[in-house]
Amino acid sequence: MTTTFATIGSGRRTRFFLRLARAMPERLRVSGVVTRDPGRADALTTDSGVPAFGTVGDLLRYERPYYIAAAVPWAAMPDAIREVVGHRMPVLAETPPPQIGPVFGHCGRTLAGPAWSRWPSSTC
Repeated sequence: MTTTFATIGSGRRTRFFLRLARAMPERLRVSGVVTRDPGRADALTTDSGVPAFGTVGDLLRYERPYYIAAAVPWAAMPDAIREVVGHRMPVLAETPPPQIGPVFGHCGRTLAGPAWSRWPSSTC
């Protein structure tokens, strides 16, 4: 079985995910990378053959992966999590975020530390 996922970020951790998927194509597939830096987007697409997008919404209009791995700096992680969850997608927060309060506010949940969230929750 192949698991399809996407990433947010264009740094070394995203490049690691891309190398991992390239090493195990029968198990992992990257559907796209979200980055706001056009130069890095072009470089990632050229190097990996994976399409790059400026927003999570653009990525999801192209394809809906099984989950999105957010590999962004610590301070940017809360916004990345909110953006992915706002699209009702599961998110793997690769970098533990600071205490970010009610990400799942309408469910009464809070999120701190490493996050592996499935959405929608049957308990919500």
